[in-house]
Amino acid sequence: MPEGIAVEYPIEVVWEGGRRYRGGPAGGPLHVVDGNREAAPSPVDSVIVALASCSAIDVVDILEKRRTPAAALSVSARFSRAPVPPRRITDAHLTFRVATDSPREHVERAIALSMEKYCSVANSLAGDTRLSWDLALTPAADAGSIEPAGSAASSDSSEPAGSAASSDAAEPAGSTESTESTESTESTGFAESSGFAESSGSAGGPA
Repeated sequence: MPEGIAVEYPIEVVWEGGRRYRGGPAGGPLHVVDGNREAAPSPVDSVIVALASCSAIDVVDILEKRRTPAAALSVSARFSRAPVPPRRITDAHLTFRVATDSPREHVERAIALSMEKYCSVANSLAGDTRLSWDLALTPAADAGSIEPAGSAASSDSSEPAGSAASSDAAEPAGSTESTESTESTESTGFAESSGFAESSGSAGGPA
């Protein structure tokens, strides 16, 4: 594994009472996590939010580079956790709903590049975490039909790209998870490579 480059800013987290914490880059924007899922997502839920948003940032950026930008995009995630503490994430399946005039194979390629190569969050999970995804593609003119993330509905052109394993994601009251849940706005380094220009569509994320 290559030696890491230290991030210039620290992450500060402050307890706000109960199981709520507010954190983020020192002097920068903050968000809340709540172990009880009352005021905000839990730490583990926040990791899944970070995974979905990190990959979505890549997909939008790649499609913009292709000059066939996304008119709308949402991501729905299902995930599984180990049955005993530390109840780590074992599987995650992302459904990308994208409205764009880009050909399907280009959108699939963008997602595959993110999940396999560029998404910092995906590549920070344990090596045996099973990641998969599928794509529901909609013409840009129908961007208003893209359902918000978390909706059970999906576009009519969904094409599975991998198996999804879902489970109850509830955390026990005694959970001591402290997983980092933030991701910088420049989620990956994909822009440094021209690999996204290839049009060989991928039908699955990494194992």
